[in-house]
Amino acid sequence: MIRSNSQKSPKDWRDLFTRTIDQIGEDPDRSLIQGEAFTCDRKIGLSLNVRMIASLSSASIRQQTQTYCKNHHIEFSASAFCQSRQKLDHSLIKEAALGFTKQVTSVSSLYKGKYRPMGVDGSAVPILPNPNEPQNLLTGHGRAHWALHFNAAFDLINRYYLDY
Repeated sequence: MIRSNSQKSPKDWRDLFTRTIDQIGEDPDRSLIQGEAFTCDRKIGLSLNVRMIASLSSASIRQQTQTYCKNHHIEFSASAFCQSRQKLDHSLIKEAALGFTKQVTSVSSLYKGKYRPMGVDGSAVPILPNPNEPQNLLTGHGRAHWALHFNAAFDLINRYYLDY
C-alpha cells in the first residue's frame, strides 16, 4: 500500500511499478508465441521476465542474472532468461511504463501543476579517437573506445525531449 503523498519513498514508487508489471503479467497470452510461451508454470514467468528486462544494466547477461537472482532469492540461468526473453512481446515494457506514469500522475499531488514525470537515460555515442580529449576515452566493457556519454531527459506525458 502506498503511503500518503508527503511520505512516498523510492521503494513505494518501485512497488507501484512492480504491481503495474504484475497486472500485465496476469494475461499469459501477452507474448510473441500466443498461448504457448508463458502458459505453463515456469521459473521465469511473464511478469518476472519484464521485471528482469526493466532492471537490466550494462553488465553481461550472466552477471545481471546472477545479481538479480541473488537480490531476489530465486534461481534461474542466463540461458533460461535468454530463452524466455525471445518469447516476450517487448511492447509490454512500454505498456508497463506508460501504465506506471498514468498511475503516478493520478495519485501524486506533486504532479498537478508543479512537476512532470520524466525519464532519464544515458548512452555512449561512438566518436573518432582524439588523443587531445582523454575524458572521452571509455575503458570499461573490454576494449577501450572513444565515445561521448549522452544523458537525455524525456517528458513522459507530452512525449518530447526536455534536456540533454
